Amino acid sequence: MTPLTALELVLAIALGVGAFVWLLCAAAAMLGLGSMPVVREAAQQAPGDAPTVSILLAARDEAARIEQTVRRALAQTDVHAQVIAADDRSTDGTGAILESLAREDDRLTVVRVDALPDGWLGKCHALHLCARRAQSEWMLFIDADTWLEPGAARAGIDLAVRANAGHACLMPSMASTTLPGRATLVAGTVLMACNAWSVHSRWLPGYIGVGAYNLVRADVYRAFGGHEPLRMEVLDDVKLGLLANRAGARTRVGFATDLVEVEWAGSVRGFMRLLEKNAYATQGFSTARTVALALFGVVFLVSPWAGVLVALLASHPLVRTAGVGALLAHLATLIPAVIVARRYGWGASSAALSPLGYWVALLAGVNSAIRTLAAGGVRWRETFYPLKSLRRGRFR
Repeated sequence: MTPLTALELVLAIALGVGAFVWLLCAAAAMLGLGSMPVVREAAQQAPGDAPTVSILLAARDEAARIEQTVRRALAQTDVHAQVIAADDRSTDGTGAILESLAREDDRLTVVRVDALPDGWLGKCHALHLCARRAQSEWMLFIDADTWLEPGAARAGIDLAVRANAGHACLMPSMASTTLPGRATLVAGTVLMACNAWSVHSRWLPGYIGVGAYNLVRADVYRAFGGHEPLRMEVLDDVKLGLLANRAGARTRVGFATDLVEVEWAGSVRGFMRLLEKNAYATQGFSTARTVALALFGVVFLVSPWAGVLVALLASHPLVRTAGVGALLAHLATLIPAVIVARRYGWGASSAALSPLGYWVALLAGVNSAIRTLAAGGVRWRETFYPLKSLRRGRFR
């Protein structure tokens, strides 16, 4: 056997490192999925056993879905529920719909926001006002387009109580999603499952939050200061999980596709557009960190397919083996992808295309940084927030 050249040695090591990272990702995702239960509606409970929950949401120009969102929230079973909805400067029929519903059911409180004070993002301010009116043991923050089945609130509470957790998130089903959009969401959920494993095991630092369903015990919420620390935080739903973590509360994450539905990114284009405001925020609005992550991502996304060429063209068997290993390690992520697709109720094609979803996620991050830097800030809910203010006000 001919000895390895310096170039072949470097190539073999690089492919080996890439294979290790992909295998680590696949293994962490499998562990994360194993720790994320599929939450279903519980059997009907005795009336005296019902906990109290405040369901809170902030709506801006959500006339298309807001009535069903609120009616479904009010229809929760096996809990004593109040719903507090903020009409955050809407210019469509959202406010009128909410006021009409409030006249029908006194369990609904409507908070009207006419002006946004300095130093606040609109959604964070609206939820802050809602939370001040909450009077329940549990506080469930949902998006204005989240549709809950009757047992959804109780299911999340039961999940938290069983684990002695003060914070629980449920992964929803996604309405109106194209096949490429599903593949992208599968890839994103595989990465989220890796994070869920670190959150559940507590072996590594980690936190998580889901905007469609963020449940927190009221005493934990008040202990970390509510939404005050998140005044200028674009990632308010995720950072709510960080606040709960720092307050000493455990977090539990589960799938609840039969109980929670949200209108999210229905296509690749929708995914890119949705992440324009917050993908750059995940890197703390740091250009250096974004560039480093993008370069890292390109290297590891290219390495499995470069491994194919190496396996075909290299002369040394060790290098060819490293090339095959890099590809197989990447394809190992298809195993958790299949599990994720099944939990969403999607076919195998969504999982098979999920490797392309990692590229979409990478491009979404780069696109978010470029657009935010070019605009000098973020436009969210028809309000422009300067980048300087977002960097200064982000929660660390």
